[in-house]
Amino acid sequence: MENIEYVLTPDIVNGDVIAVLKQAQNGVFGGSLNFEEAFFDALSRRLVVSGFRKFDKANSKYPKDCKYRKEQIKESYENKDPHLIFQPEGSQRSPDIRIVYNSNSLDIEVKSTLKGTVMWNCGLPKENNIYITIKGQTMDVTFAMGQDIFLPEHYKIAKEGHRKIADGLAAKLIARLKEINSPITYYPRPMYVDFRNWFDDNLPNTPIPNRKDREENVLKYIKSFQWGLE
Repeated sequence: MENIEYVLTPDIVNGDVIAVLKQAQNGVFGGSLNFEEAFFDALSRRLVVSGFRKFDKANSKYPKDCKYRKEQIKESYENKDPHLIFQPEGSQRSPDIRIVYNSNSLDIEVKSTLKGTVMWNCGLPKENNIYITIKGQTMDVTFAMGQDIFLPEHYKIAKEGHRKIADGLAAKLIARLKEINSPITYYPRPMYVDFRNWFDDNLPNTPIPNRKDREENVLKYIKSFQWGLE
């Protein structure tokens, strides 16, 4: 009997990602206190079978392990080995999950909320990134593309406003503290609060008001993602 070689394709990868998104919506992860970790675990179970290497959360208590992890991630990227990473930029920076295949990546950020409003701790949503939101009270899950979250003019004003603060008053404060040899400095963190309910079906002030349409845009984007392969 002839052995048939398994070939990883974009359709297989995309199908795995879509399957986990649908699992999340069906409540398979219900009850988890760390939804982003539960999502990563479910995603890795599928992708590892497909040939991916996974990199779990870095342990900052062991610098040597963190250094080794970075070296292994770099090696996987340079070799174009398929891999997925939990918190690739660190625990305080986006995204929560990065899927890398053929040196192309898909970034996923997970947001938790009690009532539907969302806080953006380190900057606003990025275009073509996927944002998953889970409501703690009901464990309801929704998701959207970064470009479908804010109107372009609102995004622009918020970004420009922070930049002026960081380069203006904040920069002067930092310089003054340094001038007097203060052990204190100031970090102008870009934190924003979205007071809308992302689980509403008619969300105001967004490019895609209907929740189902926002979610469908994510599924379409993943389904057609080519990972640099034609």
